Order: sequence, then structure tokens, then C-alpha cells
Amino acid sequence: MATLTQKTPTTECARCHRKFSPGDRVFPAYIVTKIGRNMETQDMGAWLSEDFELVHASCPDPALEGKIISLV
Repeated sequence: MATLTQKTPTTECARCHRKFSPGDRVFPAYIVTKIGRNMETQDMGAWLSEDFELVHASCPDPALEGKIISLV
């Protein structure tokens, strides 16, 4: 089972593990603690931890300058 707590400090990318630099574009990566039904609304959903990690929007081009061609 995956860890339910933050594994990577918010100073580095959780995907490529490079340190962030000014100008990098990042997204929060929320940690799901469980899936279940909200008893108030009866909707199914994910419960999110207060912990999170950050990931580059594009690890090969962290500042999104468009200078790197990605074949993904």
C-alpha cells in the first residue's frame, strides 16, 4: 500500500526530484486517504489528506518556456 503522508519536501519535485527554481510551474499532488460515500450527499468521492507534494507541470521544461520537445 502507498504511503499516506508526504514523502517529498515541497522544495523539490515529487516526480523528478530536482530542486525547484524561481519561475518553475508546479501543480499540487494531493494524497488520497480513502474512497467512500459522503453520508450527507450520498456521493462517492475521495478523501484528501492535509499533506500534499508538488510536481513540475513538465519535468523536461519546468519553466514552460517551450524550448524542449516532448514525445509523450
